Amino acid sequence: MPEFGNVLFLVALAYGLGQLWYSILGQRHDGWMRLASFPFLGIIAGEAFMPVGPEVFGVHVTVAFVATLIACLVDRVVHTVRPEHETELRPAHA
Repeated sequence: MPEFGNVLFLVALAYGLGQLWYSILGQRHDGWMRLASFPFLGIIAGEAFMPVGPEVFGVHVTVAFVATLIACLVDRVVHTVRPEHETELRPAHA
C-alpha cells in the first residue's frame, strides 16, 4: 500500500505547511481539514504543472513550499471576499 502512505504524507505535509503559512499570515481556522485542504490542492496543482527541484518521497520540496504559499494566499483572498455567514437557528417543526 505505498499509495496510501503517499497520500498520508501529502496530507501531513499540507497540514504542516498550512499551519506555517496560516500562522504567518495571521489567519485562524477551526478544523484541521480546512487548514490542510487549500495547501493539499496547491501541492497537487504544483506537482502537476511544475515538477522541478529536489524530491523527497516523490514530492518536490520547493514546489510544495511555493504552491502551499500561493494556495494559502488564495484562501485568504477567498475568505476576505466571501466571509463566512452566520446561520440562524430555526426552531424545529412540531
